[in-house]
Amino acid sequence: MALVKLSGLISTIRGNIGGTTFYPTQYGLGMRLHGNHKRKKWYKQEVQSGVDPAVAAHECGDLETIAQNWGDLSITYKNQWDTLASSLSWTNRLGDPYTPSGYQVYVQRMMNFLGETNSLLKSAPADVHAPSGYAIGEGTSAGGFPQLKINTLGNLDEYWIVPVLFNQWPGFATAPAGPNKTPSYKEIRRNGTTLAYFVPALAGDTYDFDDFYTARYGGAPAGYSNVYLYDFISKTTGQRFMGPIVVFDFP
Repeated sequence: MALVKLSGLISTIRGNIGGTTFYPTQYGLGMRLHGNHKRKKWYKQEVQSGVDPAVAAHECGDLETIAQNWGDLSITYKNQWDTLASSLSWTNRLGDPYTPSGYQVYVQRMMNFLGETNSLLKSAPADVHAPSGYAIGEGTSAGGFPQLKINTLGNLDEYWIVPVLFNQWPGFATAPAGPNKTPSYKEIRRNGTTLAYFVPALAGDTYDFDDFYTARYGGAPAGYSNVYLYDFISKTTGQRFMGPIVVFDFP
């Protein structure tokens, strides 16, 4: 890996140029040869290979269906999404703010929305705020697996909770800061495994991870720690809000 010192004419670079990937590091700009990583399967490929359609939609979305649906929208509906987009400010990989297009907002929201509802919106709903008044606890299920518990509901019944499981590390809880440090939100979202959405309805509701660990590992991975992220997706708009990061230690 090499570090790059830029001139006054070019302040920063992101992405791929001529087979070289440029990316930020804590020391400055870094670059490496671009690798041909295995492409993630598309939605239809996942379904054809036997993956449950809802799970496939969570993991990779159905961009083809969403794009086709956008093309079928009337001008009136597209103008609504353009109007919504004009009030938003996103940030690109260079850290610069920009105003997205109506199509970009539609795709982002519907990628979240489609997985749970198996349907798509036409009109652009008014944005909502992040959930409030809730309290989430972490526990252990009867089978010895992680468990999420809704201690106080607040308005969480208006959202889907999306658990994202990050990598496992042995001895995470006692390891010094370094390779086993808690990953960032972006790292978890980029590299984690999205599990089935959890739909809270009442205080005291729980979500157990028994089925997931049994299917993937055949039981509890003793001596390991897992890092979870709980995101929230609005049932009415498809907006995604950052949730808490939690560490679960297996005995």
